[in-house]
Amino acid sequence: MITTALIASVVLSIAGMVIYTQREVMREQALQRLDVLMEGAARIAKESFDSRDRLMAVSYLLFLKNTYPELKFASLSYGGHQSKIGAEAKELLYIEKSVLALPESAQDTPNASATGVMVRFGFDRELVNEQINRALPAFIRWTALIAGGFLLLGLIANALLIRLVTGPIEALAMANAQLAAGQMNISLPVRANDEIGAVTRSFNVMAGRIRELLESREDILHTLTHEINTPLGGLKGYLELWQDKKIPLDEKKEEEILGTMMTAVLRMETSLGNALSLFKNDDEMCSGAADENVQINKVVEHAIIVFMPLARAGAITVIPLSKNVKVTMRVSEKLILQIVSNLLSNAIKYTPSGGEVRVGLAETADEVIFNVRNTGRGIPTEDIPHLFTKFYRGSQNNEKGKRIPGTGLGLYIVQKAVATLGGCVWVESKINEYSLFIVRLPKNAKKQVELQERL
Repeated sequence: MITTALIASVVLSIAGMVIYTQREVMREQALQRLDVLMEGAARIAKESFDSRDRLMAVSYLLFLKNTYPELKFASLSYGGHQSKIGAEAKELLYIEKSVLALPESAQDTPNASATGVMVRFGFDRELVNEQINRALPAFIRWTALIAGGFLLLGLIANALLIRLVTGPIEALAMANAQLAAGQMNISLPVRANDEIGAVTRSFNVMAGRIRELLESREDILHTLTHEINTPLGGLKGYLELWQDKKIPLDEKKEEEILGTMMTAVLRMETSLGNALSLFKNDDEMCSGAADENVQINKVVEHAIIVFMPLARAGAITVIPLSKNVKVTMRVSEKLILQIVSNLLSNAIKYTPSGGEVRVGLAETADEVIFNVRNTGRGIPTEDIPHLFTKFYRGSQNNEKGKRIPGTGLGLYIVQKAVATLGGCVWVESKINEYSLFIVRLPKNAKKQVELQERL
């Protein structure tokens, strides 16, 4: 509204100025025409007095008065004599003109001095203005037409400009309202590379991030519900049997049942631990990353002990580290435990009954190398590039044809922890033979930072 009013005021002001200027020009032209009339009358008066024919001057004045209605008064003053036509009035517009003429007594006298003749006309102001006003309306109409055209163009340009400027802002406001109402699938087109475009791009990034977080939350809740309910149901069943004393007292059978129950607990613990790790930012992951001397071999041995019941339940052989292997480095024990536990759990999960899982640990002057190798089907080539992606799960099924349970978070957590420590992780696999996960961690804290920045 403000810009519309401003455009209208500018156009109308220019139109008014043009009309006023044209009126003054027409008035000036009218006065020039009257001056021309006076010049003619003065010339005739001079000729009349030079030729001693006063009647000629008076006759010309009468002719002018009859020809020009606006001429209401005319007079000639010469040598103290005055000839008048019409009556003087205050409202008339008077114009005077003086010329030099020879007196009658000096017509034949050489070197006689000339005498001034004064011609004075009085014009009707209203008639003069009426003539100006008669020509002015046509000019005003054309000016108004042109001004209206420019005003229309200005309003159209203003509307387009408003739409161009406020359109994206209104779209952003509407999108914000939709986002606040819970509509997450929102993305605005970026129409220009300006400040509004930058804000739109930031909004799209923000909306995408919120959408990703909500989808991650839903995925976590869905997978956790499945991953916890399944083992929890089995654990609950065994506990009910135990409570009702329906579990056989056979020691071998009891050990098998306890192993199954421990497997269920470990599965729930791993799922919860991985899910909670997703809610930690990089600063939390890095906190304490190099604050204690950790015996890596002890961490690996402890993880094997924890997951041994799970391996026994699946008739899987876990080959531990050699007792001669001892590796110490200054690092976060929590992150090392995450790496070892997830790789070991993942290897046992994907090893078929009767298979084997082998862990390895070595060190050089600059780094620590940890690996987990399991026998089995191997990893299809098409799955390898996506293994460390959040929520990604391979296409393999177990020997019963069912999909192997999991949240798709274990290897993602491993990759995140390894990257936090400045190391690298990769996989080697051969179909129907083995899969091998290798982790390399730099010992030097400075080198860890350099590798992390490079990543």
